[in-house]
Amino acid sequence: MVGVRCEEMSNQASTAESEADRLDMLEQCASLFARLQGDYYEEYHVYELSTLAVAVVYPLVSCLCLAVEVV
Repeated sequence: MVGVRCEEMSNQASTAESEADRLDMLEQCASLFARLQGDYYEEYHVYELSTLAVAVVYPLVSCLCLAVEVV
């Protein structure tokens, strides 16, 4: 379930059109990973899910940074 949600978010992140969409996705990512850390603390650390957070969040942050540089 969580893996599917992360994959969906990653796919949406790569196709997000506007800065508002990316910010919304970033908020969803933060919420999901906070829930994972809280509800599945052991699994989060055992399976090093923080590395997944980087893979999902990096494209969003990088697009937002590019948008700021262009302006």
